Order: sequence, then structure tokens, then C-alpha cells
Amino acid sequence: MREIFYSLQDVSSEIESVHDGLEFDAERLKYVDERLSLIRTLEQKYGATIADVLAHQDKVETQLAEMGGPQQSTAELEAQTQQAYDRALTLANQLHTIRQTAALELAQQIHEQLKDLYMEKAVFSVQLTQSEQLNTDGNDIAEFIFKRIQVKVQSHSLRSLLVVNYLG
Repeated sequence: MREIFYSLQDVSSEIESVHDGLEFDAERLKYVDERLSLIRTLEQKYGATIADVLAHQDKVETQLAEMGGPQQSTAELEAQTQQAYDRALTLANQLHTIRQTAALELAQQIHEQLKDLYMEKAVFSVQLTQSEQLNTDGNDIAEFIFKRIQVKVQSHSLRSLLVVNYLG
């Protein structure tokens, strides 16, 4: 019996020494909990296992490397953006020139049609204004202007003459 008692005392002493050697670190526990929470969130979003999450990370890193990666500086991106803007502005100016030519042709064709309708004094024009903002259609603002010119007849006899000439 004594032997068992001494054995239990030895075991108890060992347990106390192990317990004394353990330190509780609340900050470390909080850090581990946050990391576990992050891992669970990543698993829900990118796959059921850590292997799935790591495979997704590899895929994203490959895509990032293909796009130029983080090595591409802000200055390089700004230069590329400026080049693209300059190209779009050049194309918008070319489109404006083409539209000006088409607007003149359209105005002439409509004027001919107005002559056929006995409205030769009427004026039709297209006014193109370039805005500062580019969009998918260039930077033109088109305004179609139609002015109908009326001739006032002063006397009743002249009005009758016009009606007779028109009907005759």
C-alpha cells in the first residue's frame, strides 16, 4: 500500500511540475482562434479542404503573374491608361471628321427633298459639337436644326393669285 502511495505522490509531483511549466497566453489563444476562423471562411468560399484553398491561391497567383503582377508599377499603369486615352481621343477625332462630312451630305440631301416639297427657303443643318468626355460613341453631340421660312402675303388679291397659280 505504501508503495502505491509513494507512486501516486511521484505522479502527482510530475503533474504539478508539468502544470507549472505550462503558461496560458491569452493573446496567443486569440491569434489562433482568429486564424482558425479565417481558415474556415476560406474553406467555405474556395473549397471544402485546405488543399482546395491552396489550389485556388495558386490559380490566382498564376493569373496575377500573367497580368504583370505586383511588379507593374503605378507609373506604368498610368502610362498605359494615358496611351489608351490618347488612342481613343484620336479615334474620336477621326469619327468627328467622318460625321462632319456625313452631316453636310445629309443636309444637302434633305434640302433637295425640301425643294421637292416647295420648301426651298427652309434650312436644315446638323451641328456637331465635341464634348470633353469620351463615351462608346466618341465625343460628338449632334444637333439637328430645321428652320422653316414663311412668306407673308400682304394683300388679298396676291393671295388669290398664288392660289390660282398653285391650282392652275
